[in-house]
Amino acid sequence: MTRELVCTVCPLSCKVIIGKDEKILNPGASCKKGKKYAIAELKDPRRVFTSTVWVAGGKIKRVPARTSRPIKKEDWQRAAKIIGGLRVAAPISFKQVLIKDFLEEGIHLVATREICHEKDDNRC
Repeated sequence: MTRELVCTVCPLSCKVIIGKDEKILNPGASCKKGKKYAIAELKDPRRVFTSTVWVAGGKIKRVPARTSRPIKKEDWQRAAKIIGGLRVAAPISFKQVLIKDFLEEGIHLVATREICHEKDDNRC
């Protein structure tokens, strides 16, 4: 069994064909980064998870958020369910940790925008 991937590590976007034995089958994709990416994609596919979280008392009602590092793709539904029921209070600062150790130890859910309190005169 083989798997064909497009490497996303660098802008070249090489096509990588990898066998079940973790051997790269196309010599044109011999970059070490591409090999490492392909093996990781086979064994433990991960992505940075992005979403929005409800804000109580903010000028804007939802704050964009992301995980501080990639999480397992198989955990995305669980992550979405947790975030769906989450509500944070304004004010919120850029890169504020909204949930510490979100799904995995050392991976946090962080805000990617500043949100002022609805009664605050500052422009956010």
